[in-house]
Amino acid sequence: MTHRTTLCLTMALLAGCGGMKQAAAPIYELRATQSPLEYAAEVQSLTIIETPAGEQEIRSTTNLALTLSYGSRTADGLPFEVVFNEWAFEGLGPDLSAMLGHPFRGTVSDAGEVELTEAPDLDIPGFDGTAIAQVINPLMIPLPPGGLLTEDAWLLERTQKPGGGMTGFTSFDGSVRVASDTVWNGIPARIIVSSGDIRTRASGTPPGAPGEVDVDTEGESESTYVWDPARGIVLQVNITTEMDGSVSTQGMVLPLTIETTATYALVE
Repeated sequence: MTHRTTLCLTMALLAGCGGMKQAAAPIYELRATQSPLEYAAEVQSLTIIETPAGEQEIRSTTNLALTLSYGSRTADGLPFEVVFNEWAFEGLGPDLSAMLGHPFRGTVSDAGEVELTEAPDLDIPGFDGTAIAQVINPLMIPLPPGGLLTEDAWLLERTQKPGGGMTGFTSFDGSVRVASDTVWNGIPARIIVSSGDIRTRASGTPPGAPGEVDVDTEGESESTYVWDPARGIVLQVNITTEMDGSVSTQGMVLPLTIETTATYALVE
């Protein structure tokens, strides 16, 4: 056996000499998509307000179907386009069926912060792109800085406008960690968990309100992501949020609690 043959056989074992390919490195960053990703989602919310006449419950359920595409990264971030194909709402809220099929465009930063730059012009009371950004945001997974996996948790801070005719902010202050390996519909995946404190301070007149309201709440939120490191895409997101606080309107300050659960899943 010649030295050249020995060298080739050695390299074949180590790096694929003779046609074998190296296994692709795991991906822990958002990248441009070759084709749109399709997701289905369900969001449930329960608000309990303590009024002089007793507890008042406000329940709502929203079922969504959307497609999400990422473009090539720019200096401003990773551009994305979202198109809603279904928006079925049960409870008190505006009819948003007019926005179906229209693209929402924006950018997402490396930290997962969403900036909406283009939205359809719809004649719907209380409608603005800020509220839609909150619906899109759960799919913008907060991956490790620089796309480098670490055993340590990394910090996550986000601040968003409340939308829906309200001014103010909703903030999240927490951390993200890789929890474990899993298998999702036969696909090897990683569990990534984001948890922390959430706070809302908002004022305005949302659709259906009897007048101007002030909302002051805080609580905890946890998001569990199922991430496909082979393709670099979100497979599923589960979110739970619990908040306590008050709503002030017409000279009254009323205690309230808000519980929200949401599930987003890739449709394949």
